[in-house]
This record gives sequence, C-alpha cells and structure tokens, in this order.
Amino acid sequence: MKAAWYGRVSSAGQVDHGSSLTTQREQCEGAIKARGWQLAGKFVDEGLSGAKNDRPQWQALLAACRSGEVQAVVVASLDRMARNASHAIQVTDELEQLGVTLVILREQVDLGTPAGRMMRTVLAGVAEMERDLIRARSVTGQRAKLARSGWPGGQPSYGWRLDGKGKVARPVPDTAERDALAYMVKSALAGRTTGEIARELNRQGVPTRTGAEWSHTVVRRMLRNPALVTGEHHWGHVGKTGDRYFKTQADARTGKPKHGDPVVLELPEPPLDRETFDALQQALDAAPRSGQRQDNQQRQWLSTRVHGTCGRHYLGVLVLERSGLRRPIYRPECKRRPKAGQPECVCRQIDVAKLDAAVWDEVVGVLGDRERLLKLAAEWTRSGTTSEADNQEAERLGEQARKLTRAIQRATDEAFMADEPEELLARVAKYRAQLADVRAKLEALQSSGPEARGNVRQLTELAALADRAAERLQGFGDAERLELAELLDLRVEVAGPLVGGLPESVTVRGVLDPRAQ
Repeated sequence: MKAAWYGRVSSAGQVDHGSSLTTQREQCEGAIKARGWQLAGKFVDEGLSGAKNDRPQWQALLAACRSGEVQAVVVASLDRMARNASHAIQVTDELEQLGVTLVILREQVDLGTPAGRMMRTVLAGVAEMERDLIRARSVTGQRAKLARSGWPGGQPSYGWRLDGKGKVARPVPDTAERDALAYMVKSALAGRTTGEIARELNRQGVPTRTGAEWSHTVVRRMLRNPALVTGEHHWGHVGKTGDRYFKTQADARTGKPKHGDPVVLELPEPPLDRETFDALQQALDAAPRSGQRQDNQQRQWLSTRVHGTCGRHYLGVLVLERSGLRRPIYRPECKRRPKAGQPECVCRQIDVAKLDAAVWDEVVGVLGDRERLLKLAAEWTRSGTTSEADNQEAERLGEQARKLTRAIQRATDEAFMADEPEELLARVAKYRAQLADVRAKLEALQSSGPEARGNVRQLTELAALADRAAERLQGFGDAERLELAELLDLRVEVAGPLVGGLPESVTVRGVLDPRAQ
C-alpha cells in the first residue's frame, strides 16, 4: 500500500528549529516502515494554523488521495490536522469516503477498523474539552497577572517587543520593527499603495512576526493601528470574526467577553505624532482599494490585452503622483505579482495615452483596408472546410470517451466496496489519463472547422463595418474601442526598452493581423 505522512508546524520558531517537524517525520516514517507500506511522499505545512482548511500541502495530499496516488495517510497526532472535534470528524470522514486508511499515532487510532472510528470521535471530543479547560485556566492566570501590574501574555503591537520573561516582562520599542514601520509610513505618504509596500518588504527580506510574507492587508492593518500614536494596547477585546490576533471568546448571548472586560495597557514611546498619523490615514484613505482598482482597470480599453516579453499581461490602473494627481498607466502584472524563484522581469509600465494612440492608429489603418478583409475571408473559407473523414473520427472519439466515462464510474463504485481497492484505484487513474487524451483530441478536431467559419463571419462583419464607419473611427471613445477590441480579439505584444515613452516594439495581433498580406 502506498502511504504518505502529513505534518504541520504553526509557528516560524518551530519551522526554524525543526524539532517538532523532525519528530513528526521520524514517527510517521517509522510507522509506515513498520507496517510494510511504501512511502509515497510527505506533505508538510510550515507556519500555518490547524484552523486553516485551505492549507496548501493538506489540499495537495487530498488531491493525491483522490487520484489514487496515496492509499494511506499517517499523522503524528490529531491536532496536526484538525482544530476541534467537529473539524476532526469532517476531515477523517472525507478521507474515509475516498477509501483512504488514516493512522493517528499519538492517539493510536486506525480508521481502518470500526473500533478506531469510534475512538476517533471520543478522542476528538476529549481533546476539544482539554483545550477549553487549558484556555480557561490560562485566562484566569493572565487576569491575576494583570492585577499585579504585570504583562498578561501575548505579544504587544507591532513596533514593540517584550523585554524579559514571566513576571518581569515589559514592552519596549523594537528597533527592527520600527525601521520597517518607518519605511511603510514614508512610502504610504509618498503615494505608494500598500500592495507595493508589501512587495518591496518581501523583496528586501524583511520578516514578519509569523514568518509569512507581507501582504497589502497586513501592511494596511499595521498602519491603521492607533497604538502608533496613542501607545495604547487593548488586551482582551473581542475583536471581529476572523481577526488573526483575536484571542478572547465572546458570549453568544451578550456579545461581551466571556472572561472579563478588556484592559488598556500602555506601550512606551509611540513612534508617530498626531500630525503624522492623521496624514498617514488620509493617504491610506486616498489610495485605491480593491474595488476601486477594478474600476480603474476598466477605464483603459487595452487593459489585460497588452502582453510583455514574459507573456504576462498589463493592467490599466491610475497611479498617484507627487502632485496629488492620478495618471493612467499600463502596469505589468509581473511587477504586481512576481512568480516565486524567478528573476525580476524587464517589463516596464507604459503611458496609457501613448500606447492607446499607437495601437488605435494601427487598428484604424487595418479596418480602412476593405480589400485586405475580404482577402482574409476568402483564405479562411478555403481552409475551414470539414471532411467526412474528420466527422467519422470525431464520432469514434466521442464513443470512446463515453465508454471510458462509464468504465471510470464502475471501477470507482467497485473500489469503494472492495477490501483491497489498490488495483481498482490504479485502473481508475489509467482510465482518467486515457479519457483526458481522447477529450483533447476531440476538442482539437471539433474546434478547427467552427473556428474558421467563425473567423469568416467576423471578417464579413468587419468589412461591412469598414464601409459604414471609416469616417467615425477616429471619434470612438474608450467604451466603443473596448467593444471593437473584443470583436477583433485584440492582443498587443510589447518588447524592448522604452523609446519616447513607448516600447521599442509594439505588435498588434488578433482576428486581423496587420502582417497578413
């Protein structure tokens, strides 16, 4: 049987020191070897909470189980894969439905047996009750510590750290975090977006407290924190649902904290004065948010139709200049969302007005040449016919696809009922690969004829448009240009350094390729 193990560490400290992860690996791989199973791989989520159901490696493990690559999963303990009793039952039920054997080592649960499934439910409930008791005792101790003027626990706001441990722990300014805050504040006041600030922090290797990457949401939350000017840290507040730092449970009936009212703690030497903080909030209010950014992209008719040498597209956006005015540009997506492990792309932002004018002149020139349109239509007509042999091949492939689909369903049903489903699951994987190949061939065969006929219809419409609207094209607004770009299926490829504000090479492609003669 092919088995994989899943591990998880929830903090950057565990990731760095590796002790917890090393222990999990040794225990799980030892259990797989002892059972005579074949090690099919490891799936490890580092620096992630068990409360997140979208953990990348956990989802990858489930995908491997669905495909039949993994028939058994081993974990060191129940809390490595689930956050509470209901979550544990949900996760284990999902694996059981896939026909996957789950072994949990610390709790000694093997879901391949009825007794193991019963113990799964009991232990999950006990573990949840244990966590609730620990939480209640912890809060009681923290409240007692507060009464003695001590730091109750947890981390102070970003920009401060705890000096000392236990009873003598006190918040003090953190130099490294203050440097990062100073950069964020300076950049935001200069008009940079929180997304741009986050990308630069990641590029410079500035760490977050959790070890995760910076995001625009995290940067915005840091800069919105009133503690930067007031020095007040609110401990024990309920907060909003989903808040990463929300530690206090609320009473379901009253909405108030279960264990007492919030307490305001003083943090020394706030980094910002009131004037700077207020200016910072105004800059954040003026910066484009996600909804505004989408509107800005729609204002430029070539947005997402311009592609750089890396193959990724450009977005039309508005950028805030030092003068306070917003200037429209086409920004390469490779700058906004660079791919991990790849060198910085050479694509540069492009002035909207200059690129729009160059591309529109090209489009108008082509649309005004009626003879070229009709010539292209005639060529596509000759190349777009479908032979009888093609029709017969399409019918054969369609029947083959239907047979494979039925075979997959039968084998899947049998696998769920079988005591040893390995052979059946392997057969399902083979059938699925064959079905994907058949469907790809069928799609390629069916698309050639209709696509050519569709191109002919489009060119005929465009020829009529050229007769009717040749004199009106220069007066088209962005909305009319956008509609025409969709009809043309326009694609603009840019390359080379900027010359006079435009890339050295600008190529317009689509249904009408200007290079066609």
